[in-house]
Amino acid sequence: MNKKRFTAIYAFLAFVLVACIARLVVLQLMDDGLNINSGNKGGNTTEIHIIEAPRGSIFAGTGETLAGNRIGYNLYMAVRKGVSSTDINNTLGLVLQTLSENGDTFEHSFGKYIKYPEIDYGYAISSKANKVAYFRNFTGLKLEDLEEGCSAEEMYHAILKEFGILEENYSSDIAYVIAALRFELLWATSGSSILIAEDISLDTYAKLNENSYALAGIFTEPVAFRTYGYGEVVSHVVGYIAAISDSEFDAMIQAGKDYSADDVIGKLGIEKTYESWLKPHNGQNTITLNPEGVEISTEETVQARPGNDIYLTIDLNLQQVALDSLKANIEKIAGMADGETNFGDARTGAAVAMDVKTGKVLALVSYPSYDSSLFLASADDEEAQKLIADLYKEESNGPTYNRAIQGLYAPGSTFKPLVAIAALETGNFASDMTIDCDGSWDIQGHKVYCMEWKKYHYTHGLIDIVTGLETSCNLFFHKLGVTYAGINNIDIWAQKFGLGEYTGIDLYGEMRGIRNNPEVKAALTNGGGWTQADTAQASIGQLYNTFTPIQLCRYTAAIANGGNLLTPYLVDKIVNSSGETVYKGSTTVQSLGLTDMTIATVQEGMMAVANAVDGTASQTFANFTVNGVSIKVACKTGTPETGMEQFGQSSNAVFICYAPADDPQIAVAIVVEHGVWGSYAAPIAKDILTEYFRNN
Repeated sequence: MNKKRFTAIYAFLAFVLVACIARLVVLQLMDDGLNINSGNKGGNTTEIHIIEAPRGSIFAGTGETLAGNRIGYNLYMAVRKGVSSTDINNTLGLVLQTLSENGDTFEHSFGKYIKYPEIDYGYAISSKANKVAYFRNFTGLKLEDLEEGCSAEEMYHAILKEFGILEENYSSDIAYVIAALRFELLWATSGSSILIAEDISLDTYAKLNENSYALAGIFTEPVAFRTYGYGEVVSHVVGYIAAISDSEFDAMIQAGKDYSADDVIGKLGIEKTYESWLKPHNGQNTITLNPEGVEISTEETVQARPGNDIYLTIDLNLQQVALDSLKANIEKIAGMADGETNFGDARTGAAVAMDVKTGKVLALVSYPSYDSSLFLASADDEEAQKLIADLYKEESNGPTYNRAIQGLYAPGSTFKPLVAIAALETGNFASDMTIDCDGSWDIQGHKVYCMEWKKYHYTHGLIDIVTGLETSCNLFFHKLGVTYAGINNIDIWAQKFGLGEYTGIDLYGEMRGIRNNPEVKAALTNGGGWTQADTAQASIGQLYNTFTPIQLCRYTAAIANGGNLLTPYLVDKIVNSSGETVYKGSTTVQSLGLTDMTIATVQEGMMAVANAVDGTASQTFANFTVNGVSIKVACKTGTPETGMEQFGQSSNAVFICYAPADDPQIAVAIVVEHGVWGSYAAPIAKDILTEYFRNN
């Protein structure tokens, strides 16, 4: 072989070498629109994939799943160096076409800058005086030939050009989303990935896996998506999750909690109250790829830890019956409008049931309710977002408002057992003493009446506490409160029974309420002094008293169990992913120190309300049987006035009870706003008791 031939061969080899080096330089340094932050140049690269752990589940005490998780798939694109714009665009085009065909939505933030389909500036840039300069500085895009003051249309087409997106190759919809995802890639670092779509359909998942050979860098990851069972039945107990707000995120970071800006967080109910227990801790995989992007190995560098599972005290059957009965009876009450006392305005209410011996909350219902699943809808679901907005239009009256722990209501005559206790415990009044119900009483120029006298010109005559409770005689309790108990003792005992105080229930958002006393009146009336007439009104549960249904239920349970005030609770236990119980719910017990005579007298009076001929709830509970077994109920009705009766609004209906009267197990409190009469709420309690004793 001659020298010239060797020279030609060497020259050719040198040319090939130079060409190869040049190509490597282009691949390594001259990025065609894709971020190529370094890995091992020309060698293997690593990617970090987050392993999303599932949030803890929530179960009813009867075993049903109230909040759980289903496995879905999110779609991602790995950020890889040295890939041309053409390859990226073609890959995204194929992926987006598949997503579009199957009705899946895309995830991106591009709409904040360039809106579509009517091309215009988004809110994040529309207020900028120098839009082109801002966009260049913000994105690093060159946007050549653009001048300040250009239209959004001109900027959009310049962006497409810089990303190498040829509009003739794609539909306008697909071209826009390719640009949007290329926009996300600008800030992604090599070894990371961007989210293309959440919770893709099974059709999309199958099609993408089938064509995975042509979709370099595209991958799916299994993700746990929240699900809620039993819709409106348990929403006020369970609550819901949603995207963490900026203020919530800042608070968590300041508290040293492990949250990211795109996390979800509990917003109401158990989801919020027990957020730290339910929250999962994501893991991390480090994936090694060869220069061609083929996976070599995967190492779990951070172990994923699922959230803890929570088991509630709630009896789902009891919860369902309470909600159904509230709805049915409220509709029935509204349908009996007479234009005199019933104005057909009953719309809302609450029911609470608890175990009188343990403090376990067996049912906690607020009506109307809402479906927690609604808050899981995508931000793109316009119908769902409208329904959510409607829930918050009137929060004080809306479905998300939890009347069971937040609604404040005058107790009316359900407060009379407390006044009886206050009088008996002073030693000034005994169970065999009587007071004359003679129709009316003038107290400091303010006349008070027995309702029977006012309506029918009938009086009860000389009656004791048991008969006073049985007939709910207002005049008896006016006189008992003023003459024998006094406002200070009434207030002391109301506080001891937890009225106008936080119950301590493990549910976010509980309201405290107000008790009648001179200090409260002075604060509410700008220094007004307390009078005996005020005590008379306070003694029948009127004036400033406002309590929550959970407080009324707790108070009732304390009477039932002989004078032990219990802290109501909803969480029975918390179990970690290994099956270990890491928390056990329990009550606190505070003995109120009632004498045997006091508790026996009040219990007898409350039993007479349900069983004696003149008892205000005897029509509902006389001869009450379940499964052929007779069950005695002790109760008290209440019809507190709201002060709006003269303007065409009905009084509220309040009802408290416990059963069996001779060996109490369960206490119930019911409130129906504008429910007219306390006896109208009694059938709701009866339905709850029937369901309870059917299974116990």
